[in-house]
Amino acid sequence: MIVGFDAATWDLAKPWVAEGFMPNLARLMAEGARGQLESILPPITPPAWTSFTTGKNPGKHGVFHFMESTPDTYALRYTNASSRRTRTIWKILNQAGIGTGTANIPFTYPPEVLNGYQISGMDTPSEKSAFIHPPELREELERELGPLKLDIRFLGFMNTDERRDQVLDEMRQMDEQWTHVGLYLLKHRPQDVTMLVFMSIDTVQHYFWQFMDKSHFLHDPAAEAKFGDAIRNVYQRLDESLGKLLEYTNDGTTVFVVSDHGGRPRFGPCGLS
Repeated sequence: MIVGFDAATWDLAKPWVAEGFMPNLARLMAEGARGQLESILPPITPPAWTSFTTGKNPGKHGVFHFMESTPDTYALRYTNASSRRTRTIWKILNQAGIGTGTANIPFTYPPEVLNGYQISGMDTPSEKSAFIHPPELREELERELGPLKLDIRFLGFMNTDERRDQVLDEMRQMDEQWTHVGLYLLKHRPQDVTMLVFMSIDTVQHYFWQFMDKSHFLHDPAAEAKFGDAIRNVYQRLDESLGKLLEYTNDGTTVFVVSDHGGRPRFGPCGLS
């Protein structure tokens, strides 16, 4: 079982583990191995997760950024999994007779036809897109859990505390949604190898770091009391989700917790594993 915390960084996780806010990650650290992994260049979501799922660098898998040039023109288009030029680990495992299931990994749209399932991540155009394979799994999930939401509505308009509160609430809802999806899949669609990615750490670090960091050039002391713990709260919430997922493992289960890159007041290149 692989759990992805997009943009999670040891710079924040280690102190919060030590302070008792992340007991489930603390248990994995105590019982297993941990380390700081170097991301790829550029250390951003599309090429980093694609490198994770292929074992190759961007020069070999072909995904470099959120946008790419359209062949024979000067136009740009959004990157997605169709830009990938090599097999994923999920296909390699399938060919070896191993079932795989992935949910919400960025840049996996359109979803692969797997012996198992795939729910595409952040490059999915909209909830109306065919982002789940097999198609009947979408009907099953929406029947049991309700419609799936892929994007946060208010990003880019957080110029008031009300909008910030709305974004934080939406992140909570999406974390709960993906936790419910992950638990349902582990129970009803078990596979030999599964992966689920949570995106909220990346989002909250981009938009709320300045409230936590007194040295940040945009630090607002007046807002610190309200939003200073916003990032820690997300780490803590995802640790609780990790604990729920771990309930479906046993002594024979290998568990990975990984990130694609880190986070800092200025962009940081290193993730965790």
